[in-house]
Amino acid sequence: NKPFQGWCCMRPSFSVSSSGQQMGEVDDPCRCCLVEQEVYGPNKNLIFKTAGTLCQTGIWCSMCAGVYFDVTKHGQKVAQIERLPMETEECCLMTNRFMIDFNSIQDPQERKMLLASAMLLDLAYFEETG
Repeated sequence: NKPFQGWCCMRPSFSVSSSGQQMGEVDDPCRCCLVEQEVYGPNKNLIFKTAGTLCQTGIWCSMCAGVYFDVTKHGQKVAQIERLPMETEECCLMTNRFMIDFNSIQDPQERKMLLASAMLLDLAYFEETG
């Protein structure tokens, strides 16, 4: 669900399911100068947050630098998502590369939710719409 990207009252979100079972949800609440997602489990419990500032070189010049998003659980950094710097071919083909460092996230369900979070970051902030 990606309603009207950029509007504070209508933010993008992902509902994640596997084999018909609800795994959780990724919400992207409105924040000033910060990209922050809240990742919830099937019981609506907060699993972790992803956050990155909009004041990164890679936001404004995608070929110059990557864009980093820290993943925190109970205020402690547990993983990281990085959109890698784009190469010329990627700029021409309009593609992105992401790297996820799962670090201390070992639970398979939480890893799936972190992957969903990275997908929503890509869709909400880096994909061009025509």
